[in-house]
Amino acid sequence: MALLRQRRDAVDYLVLSDSTIVIDRASDPVVITDKSVDSVAQEKAAAATAVTDKNDKKALNALIEEQQRVRNREGGYWVAQVDPAASDHARTGTLGDVRGAALLSDGAALLVTDFHVLDWGTLLTLGYERGPSEIIAMTREFEDRDPNGAIWPRYKHRDDASAVICMMP
Repeated sequence: MALLRQRRDAVDYLVLSDSTIVIDRASDPVVITDKSVDSVAQEKAAAATAVTDKNDKKALNALIEEQQRVRNREGGYWVAQVDPAASDHARTGTLGDVRGAALLSDGAALLVTDFHVLDWGTLLTLGYERGPSEIIAMTREFEDRDPNGAIWPRYKHRDDASAVICMMP
């Protein structure tokens, strides 16, 4: 979950779970993400994401079971499901001097985080000039170039990909 609230001279942000907000400022972009899911069950998560055979249900099920064991619990990671207490564990803050922002699901962030074909500044420019649909289309193109995860290891061909582009006046 990624939320942004514009105020007169600043923005408030909230990031929870596997989302990213890239805030465009006069200096370098500020990237806010919650990677707490990566800090728990790392061994199982690494093993599952390294699996290129999508038919390896055993590794995927082990990852899912481990994630469920630690999801929305102290010492684990938090997602916006049915427990409103999850919001207490979000990364929040306020930043000024903001020109715009991109709010991205983990799938839409793949162009930078996993595929390494863009940097955050270029992703923002792409979003401003061509819109969020272009970010998603480009993500799908790269996922389709490597459907089995041989180049970019992952346990599924396609991930969720949502993007919102905000331009501040």
